[in-house]
Amino acid sequence: SSGINAEYGEDLKRQLQEAFSLLAYRDPKSSPIGYLLHPNQREQLCADLNSAILESNGLPRQPPLEMALSQTKNTVGRMLEEGLGAAAYCGLDEFLKCSLRPQ
Repeated sequence: SSGINAEYGEDLKRQLQEAFSLLAYRDPKSSPIGYLLHPNQREQLCADLNSAILESNGLPRQPPLEMALSQTKNTVGRMLEEGLGAAAYCGLDEFLKCSLRPQ
């Protein structure tokens, strides 16, 4: 807890405490902190929690696959800005959607 407080600040510490307190409610959606289950809140909270867990275990805050994907998207975007025509054939988002579908 003191590591989270020192490294991530009070806001993240509060978010994590609220998230874990959801477990205490029989019906978390109707609890005072049920708003955390809204998809917008849930995604951010999950990302923050994942980052805190990774870093507390001595790993990078951003998972390597996520870093590689982000770098690839940025590289393709930069290639398009520079007018490199081959980048137009790089449909990374479409590729990922196809390759992640259950078969």
